[in-house]
Amino acid sequence: VSVCDARPVFATRKRFPDADEVVVDWPHRWLGNQQVDERTVIAVLTHDPKFDVPVLRVALRSKAGYVGAMGSRGTHEDRLSRLKAAGITDAECDRLHSPIGLDLGARTPEETAISIAAEIVAARWGGSGSRLTGTTGPIHPAGPAARRELRWPVWFWPPVPACVSADRRRRSSSTGCASSIVRFSYYAEPDARR
Repeated sequence: VSVCDARPVFATRKRFPDADEVVVDWPHRWLGNQQVDERTVIAVLTHDPKFDVPVLRVALRSKAGYVGAMGSRGTHEDRLSRLKAAGITDAECDRLHSPIGLDLGARTPEETAISIAAEIVAARWGGSGSRLTGTTGPIHPAGPAARRELRWPVWFWPPVPACVSADRRRRSSSTGCASSIVRFSYYAEPDARR
């Protein structure tokens, strides 16, 4: 998991002790120097056009398998206008998952993190995000799954205090929030643990 923020007061090891990497840099500049492929997941959680637009220009033109951005529907519409003014095509904008996450009725930061993680899992496996009680047919299709392999970690920019960590939940005495890193481990086969 990499956390990147241009503001050193926010991008600290103390705030993100579970992160593999905490980077103080402009997210678009940092992302432009990373290896990004179809397995890469990028989540932008800033609500700030001065961060959102530059990093999303890079992300949407990359090979990333998932690009999401947090914000209200109004923020999303404003962001789309700004992205198009910055030269992003309609096809590139169509790749953006925004507002990010599935509608779980989330109220807390931890619940919001779960809704984002759920959308990433649905994108990875081709799930609809619908309630299983309202669907028909097999839950897990027979034969080899036609899934998109997504690489973890998830990159969040800039860090938003208080999401959930699947590795462990830790409260920070400085913020009173859970760690803002969402970490997942996926295995190709049930017994193939890395």
